[in-house]
Amino acid sequence: GEERTLMAQHVAEGHMTTLPSGLKCAECFLAKTIAKGARKGTTRAPHGLMSCCVDTNDMVHESANGNRYYTGGVLLGSLMNEVECGATKDSIATAKRWRRMKHRFEVVSDPGGTAKVQVLIRDPGTEFEGAMRTEIEKDNVNNRVGETARHTHAGLAENLNRMLPRIAVTMTVSTIM
Repeated sequence: GEERTLMAQHVAEGHMTTLPSGLKCAECFLAKTIAKGARKGTTRAPHGLMSCCVDTNDMVHESANGNRYYTGGVLLGSLMNEVECGATKDSIATAKRWRRMKHRFEVVSDPGGTAKVQVLIRDPGTEFEGAMRTEIEKDNVNNRVGETARHTHAGLAENLNRMLPRIAVTMTVSTIM
């Protein structure tokens, strides 16, 4: 009946509509539960340092521009986020994407000032080794590595990975309608 129609509309609009009380979306509930656990205490920068959670994700299919991967970063405290796309996931490409994101974080956070990203919080993926490690060391950025298969260390970046597809679907649906 009506509940089924409201739920179908909620899903079709990318989980962005508010459901009436009593009607719960299992996907929204799970996403909020995961995000809540992943974000617990992570919105504050460690020791007052400008910190950034970063993760690289595989979009599975290439875009029209030939990009298959994206690296997303979220600044702790302000929750400002950036996404950079690329064709490969290797450390050289990841280092280039990180350099561009880091520059934007610093410029937007303190225009004309001296703000620098001081801590990089990431998972132990191979894309953060090699050239990426050299890039981090060159700028004297503290490299905080999480545990394998635990998606809470860089929880804000993991949450960004969940939000981006929903936002993209919502934008696509709204342009069609």
